[in-house]
Amino acid sequence: MNYKLLKKELDIYRKARGWDKNPPVDLAKSVIIEAAEILEHFQWDETLRLKGTEVSVKDKNLEEISDEIADVVIYLFALCDQLNVDLVDITASKLEKVKLKYPAGINDKDYMKRKMEYRKKRKGAK
Repeated sequence: MNYKLLKKELDIYRKARGWDKNPPVDLAKSVIIEAAEILEHFQWDETLRLKGTEVSVKDKNLEEISDEIADVVIYLFALCDQLNVDLVDITASKLEKVKLKYPAGINDKDYMKRKMEYRKKRKGAK
């Protein structure tokens, strides 16, 4: 299924249930709640915590994790719809910004330095 077809199906799904009128604040909360449900699958994982290595997905329920990821995406589509922004367009735009901000080959130390400078700059702009 491509992006346009998925968006159309989600729009039909939401409208049929009367969920197309949910305010952005509720949708934003739902994104975070669903994202937290992804993290629950990795909570208290000894391998991750003790060795600092990535958790093997084979040790987790990939279908359940995939469902939680899909829930986040569904809410993001709904939020974007309510805000009248296109998910692909804003993601592509942001990608171009971060490519300039963090060019390929940057090391961890330089990355953190740039990130802290960016945060200071943002705080100063408020």
